[in-house]
Amino acid sequence: MIRFTWAHLPWVGAAPLLMLLGTTLHELAHAGVAWLQGGEITAIQLLPSFEGRTLYFGRFWFSGGPSNTTAIDLAPSVLAIAISTCGPWAV
Repeated sequence: MIRFTWAHLPWVGAAPLLMLLGTTLHELAHAGVAWLQGGEITAIQLLPSFEGRTLYFGRFWFSGGPSNTTAIDLAPSVLAIAISTCGPWAV
């Protein structure tokens, strides 16, 4: 069992900022690949919101571009792998 200590408090405060950073990178990865494939980014939402009973942490909308969105769907995963393996912390 993990116990909460005062040393954890800064991370509790940083969590919303880190979540916003992660959501921004995630949505920009989607949007970047859509744009590279000829799509036009019509809107991007980076703050959490509810639509009905569904919570969205971030979304983006595009028009045009490819009919097959596999590359767009995989873009955040590819970005996460690249960051984790190519960053200055990678050994």
